[in-house]
Amino acid sequence: MDSMTDKENLLRYEKVNKTNTLVELSEVVLSFGDEDGMIEGNNGLMTTAQGMATATELFLLVPPNVLTRRWGIRQQALMLVPTTEPMIVRSYDDKMNDIKSKNKD
Repeated sequence: MDSMTDKENLLRYEKVNKTNTLVELSEVVLSFGDEDGMIEGNNGLMTTAQGMATATELFLLVPPNVLTRRWGIRQQALMLVPTTEPMIVRSYDDKMNDIKSKNKD
């Protein structure tokens, strides 16, 4: 994990929790990128902040675990999803099987 202080982590949680739309949340996520444009998740894996921001905006179309739990990002995205919209919760394997079956036709 990176060497952020407790205060810096708390400020990030607060920024995340103040968002009211997925677009706002994606802008906050993008701002969390380091000097190389990377963001670290809870498990220590690095991903691009741009990729995570895009996944945030498209949250209804991607599996929820694409977003990190760090700083409450995934939880906030779930809170911002309209309850009338169905979420697409499918595994990568399910999606690949759909693509393969379509290519057979």
